[in-house]
Amino acid sequence: MKYMDFFRMVKIRLNMGMLQFFVFCVLCNRD
Repeated sequence: MKYMDFFRMVKIRLNMGMLQFFVFCVLCNRD
């Protein structure tokens, strides 16, 4: 596994986490 591939995978995982966190915040603030 190349270093760049690992970095890209981590970056994608972080982006997915941020997206889920954003959706979670929107759902919580909708009340």
